[in-house]
Amino acid sequence: MTAWEMEVGGIFRLGDGRTAFAGTGAGSTPWVRLAPCEILVDGEAVERALVSTDLTDPGREGQRAFSPMDDVKLDEATVLERRCVLRLATDE
Repeated sequence: MTAWEMEVGGIFRLGDGRTAFAGTGAGSTPWVRLAPCEILVDGEAVERALVSTDLTDPGREGQRAFSPMDDVKLDEATVLERRCVLRLATDE
């Protein structure tokens, strides 16, 4: 069982050009500077990315946003059409 995961509900671009994933999470949110994560689409791990600190606005309870430090292939169309999840990477 994974300690933390977030269902991705949207993708947006930060002012500096980085991508960010927004959504709702389950489990204890990782408050770390960098964390290795997996991106799953319809339950299948499709890529891994190093993800930066939580970008959440404290006024939006239940919502989370994280930015991958790596280039990722996940796009907005996929997020809107399929179930996409960001979770802490496992070495299983």
